Amino acid sequence: MGFSRAIGICSVIEAELWGVFEGLKHARRIRARNIAIEIDNIEAHSMLTRRHQGLTAPSILHIWELMEGNWSVTLSYVPREANKLDDIMAKLVQKDDFAGRIFEKPPEAIRSILQEDRLGLMAGDSR
Repeated sequence: MGFSRAIGICSVIEAELWGVFEGLKHARRIRARNIAIEIDNIEAHSMLTRRHQGLTAPSILHIWELMEGNWSVTLSYVPREANKLDDIMAKLVQKDDFAGRIFEKPPEAIRSILQEDRLGLMAGDSR
């Protein structure tokens, strides 16, 4: 299951954090119990894994709050080359689709990437 939604103009880090936030909200809606989040932006990953003292952006506070729900959430950094799926899903969204789409089944455009991932063929995969 996945989702895509237009978010307008923002920085790469903001887009990554938005994706994590929306993904966690969606996981909560469907009552998922084990969540694996893969982030291909090292700065966003660092912001989420290191609980900095002092000023913290509200978006990060909201993500931390969601992560502390009654479920297991793992957060890991993956190189961009190994995260093709996110890139393709982002390209599936229409520029003005601010309501978004939820995919119950994988769209045709990502099926080959999912198969590669299952077989451990993604770049940098050491399985």
